[in-house]
Amino acid sequence: MSERPLSSHGPVLVLEPGRAERHYWRDIWAYRELFAILAWRDVAIRYKQTVIGAAWAVLRPFSTMAVRESVRKHGTR
Repeated sequence: MSERPLSSHGPVLVLEPGRAERHYWRDIWAYRELFAILAWRDVAIRYKQTVIGAAWAVLRPFSTMAVRESVRKHGTR
């Protein structure tokens, strides 16, 4: 990132490609608590109005897997 001064608007932040990739994993680790909070918030908001709540986030993919395996097992006869 570099800053270039403009005439009357003050400095402008210019984002250049490739700079963020250098410290990607370090930034992920440094902000891991923020990511966990945001992920939990997204799950809680998405499944807030369902009867079983956030457990639906686990049950839904599991039930899809079970149905697909059942169809695959019984469909190949």
